[in-house]
Amino acid sequence: MQIEEIFKFNKMDNMWVPKLILGDVRKVLPYLPDNFIDCVITSPPYWMQRDYKHPDQIGREETPEEYVKTIADIFELIRPKLKRTSTIFLNIGYKYLHEHLLLIPEMIALEMERRRFILRNKIIWWKPNAMPTPTRNRLNNVYESVLFFIRDDGKEVYYFNLEEVSPKSRTLDHYADLLSIAPQELLGVRAIDPISGRETKEGKVIGVRYTQTKILEVLIQWNDGTQEWLPFGDPLKNYPEKISFSCPKCGAPMNEWDIRLSLANLGKMICPECESLLCLDPETFPIPLLPSPHKDAQEIKEIIDLTVKTKKYITKIPRNSKFIKAGLDEILMASPAGRVAVQGEYI
Repeated sequence: MQIEEIFKFNKMDNMWVPKLILGDVRKVLPYLPDNFIDCVITSPPYWMQRDYKHPDQIGREETPEEYVKTIADIFELIRPKLKRTSTIFLNIGYKYLHEHLLLIPEMIALEMERRRFILRNKIIWWKPNAMPTPTRNRLNNVYESVLFFIRDDGKEVYYFNLEEVSPKSRTLDHYADLLSIAPQELLGVRAIDPISGRETKEGKVIGVRYTQTKILEVLIQWNDGTQEWLPFGDPLKNYPEKISFSCPKCGAPMNEWDIRLSLANLGKMICPECESLLCLDPETFPIPLLPSPHKDAQEIKEIIDLTVKTKKYITKIPRNSKFIKAGLDEILMASPAGRVAVQGEYI
């Protein structure tokens, strides 16, 4: 096997298609350069689970301790190939020996800690349709462990961008879009200040600023006589705006993580596309791509009604709703829809 073969990539429709390397990791690793691997996701053979009839197989060690050492030794080989920003996800299952539960995932975690890896999480992989066990003297095991490790010298810089995968919060502006609520329908809606006096400061919406596609601000008439324009929804949801960059050499797009990972792993700024060395002088700094102030500009409209009456609901709730008929004591322990039926909707 030659390094040139491993790094022979194909480019199709402007996309890089990497090659899969099939082989024993202990034999392939010497051909990989150091500081190369971003992420390891692996589920090695469990101890005494299968016999593949191979002289170098993993999982047929004489004792659990030998198995743990084998797994940790492999990660010792992998360590120099890992970038500082790399992550490791190791799936290991539990085993029984003479009716004793062996804590093999925990044994591996402790051994990896001794070898200068940091255990960030023990993730539970729940298996609702797990294979039933024939034994009658213990519960069925319905989960496996996924151990999440990082390098000990990468704890400040490893790649963990939770924003990309976390569920987005549902604010009133989100539901207003889903329900196609017109700006006029917000007039008269109750407003509550949850910070002032334990929700004693209340008011109503008497004005709305909006564009053709979005509600921007609402004017609140508070019960103390003051008026205040407030952003509609979460004011920090789109702030700060993410700034993209382009390479001054080839023009390829670059994002924040391209810059972070390059500096953390290489100690210098390298373009991920053309691999040019950047930031040597002002001419080689990444070029920020700022949004145009006139892009998607829309006319802002405003409606104000000082005499509007306070209303309880924006959305329509049937008068025969079971939540309306239920008593207050029941509603307090009911679903969010039930609580809305009693308390009404408010900003």
